[in-house]
Amino acid sequence: MRNLGRSLVAALALVVWLGVPNVSGANSFEDAFVDCSYPKTFDLMIMRPVGLVAVGAGAMLFLPYGPLAALTSPSSVAEPWNTFVMRPVGFTFGRPLGQCTGDAQDL
Repeated sequence: MRNLGRSLVAALALVVWLGVPNVSGANSFEDAFVDCSYPKTFDLMIMRPVGLVAVGAGAMLFLPYGPLAALTSPSSVAEPWNTFVMRPVGFTFGRPLGQCTGDAQDL
C-alpha cells in the first residue's frame, strides 16, 4: 500500500511538473524577422524543395476546399487560394536565394 502511495505522489508530481508552462524571455535579434537569412546552400537544397512540396500540398488541399468556400461565401474565394497556394508559391519562387521573408510571401 505504501508503494502505491509513493507511485501516486510521483505521478502527480510529474503531471504538475510537465503541466507548468515554461516561461522564456528571449530578447535577441533572433526574435525579429527584420534581418533574417538562410545560408544559400541550405535554402537551395532544403527549403526550396520543402516549399515545392508545400505548393503541391496546398494545391491538393485547395481542390476540395475551394468549391466549398465558393458555395459558402463566393466573395472570399481568394482567401483560401492565397493561403493554400500563393503563399507557398511566394516562399518558393518569389524571394531571393537565402532570404527568409519577402514581399511575395505577404500576399
